[in-house]
Amino acid sequence: MEEYEVDLRDYIRVLWRWKWLVAAVVVVAVGLSVGLTLATPDNYRGQALVSVDIPEEARQAYEGPSLDNLALRITDSRFLAGVVDDTDVSAGWLAGELDVRMDADMLRLILEAEISPTSVETLLLAVVEAVEEHLQDELAQGIGFRLEQAEAQRQLALARKEEWQAQFAAAKEQAEAQRDRLRAQIDRVREDPEVLDLELADRLTVEGHLYMKELDLLYSRLQRVEIALDDMERQGVAYLSGAERVLESFREEVHNLEAEMAALEELQAQPPRLTTLVRSPEGTVRTLRPSLKMNLAVAGVLGLFVGVLLAFFTEAMSRPREA
Repeated sequence: MEEYEVDLRDYIRVLWRWKWLVAAVVVVAVGLSVGLTLATPDNYRGQALVSVDIPEEARQAYEGPSLDNLALRITDSRFLAGVVDDTDVSAGWLAGELDVRMDADMLRLILEAEISPTSVETLLLAVVEAVEEHLQDELAQGIGFRLEQAEAQRQLALARKEEWQAQFAAAKEQAEAQRDRLRAQIDRVREDPEVLDLELADRLTVEGHLYMKELDLLYSRLQRVEIALDDMERQGVAYLSGAERVLESFREEVHNLEAEMAALEELQAQPPRLTTLVRSPEGTVRTLRPSLKMNLAVAGVLGLFVGVLLAFFTEAMSRPREA
């Protein structure tokens, strides 16, 4: 059998003979590409950049969540339920379409969906506001809880202070009672007839010495009690041993707690904004429709390739088989 030599002219003749088939395949491929491109709904993509900043004065009551934790919350359909209340989309759909990424110390919210550009902007802004409201609610709860703690600590400090005051009142009452008893004893001794006789007769007997010694002892004890009562009047609760240091600690603790509570109440009345919209979604929305020119070029090349293959396949099938 003679060896069959392939000539380039044979290829050209085959392509020319089946040029209508190649052209038809190219036309069909281009037509399908145009149809699919035009039939593909427009996708729009928008994004917002948000920073979260908890002021220093608020950190005593609320530290705030980490960015990772906050990102997980934002993509939760339960969190997004309030965002879609006045829209025609569901929270589950938005949770699936919304992408939240960490960008340095900020959060980047990206929404890509088959909805209008206005809807993309509106939903992203609504999510940002929902994040702010969520953090504000947690801040309010943290402030309320810390206020309750501070008030409980203040009441405890005041109760401990009142215990010291009660101890002082009991000690003063005891000293006053002792003073009254000593005065009564002195009066009783001085009013004794025998003592009066001794004073009148000016006789200094052994018995007289005993009476005088007893009076001196009573006066000495009374003097000590009177001095103690004077110190109590002058020093107040600080008269008790160690009370001055403890009371100063109580006063400082109560002062600090009251200052903290005043700051928290001011923060509660005028809470700061906890999020900052670094980049608004307005102006970031762009269409994601496939390029018609690119699709036409790809479809033309693929159609030509398939058409050439079909041409040679058809030519081969149309030749009679050799015996």
